[in-house]
Amino acid sequence: MNTKTKVFFAFAVIFLIGLTSGYMLNNVVSTNDYRFEQNDDPRSDRGDQSRDMSSEEWQERTRNRLARSLNLSDNQREPFFRTMQSYTTDLYQVIRNRRELEHEMIMEHYRGFRDEISAILNEEQLERLDSYLHPDSVRA
Repeated sequence: MNTKTKVFFAFAVIFLIGLTSGYMLNNVVSTNDYRFEQNDDPRSDRGDQSRDMSSEEWQERTRNRLARSLNLSDNQREPFFRTMQSYTTDLYQVIRNRRELEHEMIMEHYRGFRDEISAILNEEQLERLDSYLHPDSVRA
């Protein structure tokens, strides 16, 4: 047998092994997906229904799930969620303020960088640089 024939047979064997293993793995993955969908796990009910829910329905569902998980009584439920709402609102405000400070710091550093680099680049190059590196650019 010459070299070309050996290479062709080796290629054909490798291709057939890959095809067979791909087919077998596809069957295993599809079977596992089906088993997971049929599972009684409470997380499995999140499928297509969650895409169709409004934000109010989603919030209520999340609240109910958390209340069940924490085993909240009726007397605890409203004060807990009111306090939790206050906490998350405050947390989001802290994050928002921090992002603004970070943005200001980044802008300050970029201005310093641009001042240094302006001795090397011409105005057209600086504008092109801004389109790539400026913190407010779309690419950034």
